[in-house]
Amino acid sequence: QALEEAGTISVIATFVHHTDLKVVETCVRTLKRVLAHSASKQQLSRDAIRQIIALLASEGPRHPPTLLELCALLLAQHCTDVQAQYQLAEEGVIPPLTTLLWSTSCKTQDAALQCLAALVYQNPDVACQVVSLPETI
Repeated sequence: QALEEAGTISVIATFVHHTDLKVVETCVRTLKRVLAHSASKQQLSRDAIRQIIALLASEGPRHPPTLLELCALLLAQHCTDVQAQYQLAEEGVIPPLTTLLWSTSCKTQDAALQCLAALVYQNPDVACQVVSLPETI
């Protein structure tokens, strides 16, 4: 709670934009741990969410599977209510998550499934968006 009051979460989230992927991975790992704390009521900023989704969408040799896994798990953790589910869907998280299902890393696939499950949990509107994706993805 002291981290939230000091504004630490928003400061950590700014490092999602860093060019060094080790810094980005550490940032995402830290955000995941801090936001997982039961006393935490803080949510990710829209800008941080967009940057994390951009990382998911740019899978490749430049982005290690561990980073993609952490990003998907962090976004799954963000799905605490219907509003957060709609926010992630509107920001375009569904196509990158479905693409991660084809990852060569089982852990990345599992994290993508966890995020998709959190995204559609008791939300038929978002679930319809997931199942209505074109088959080319």
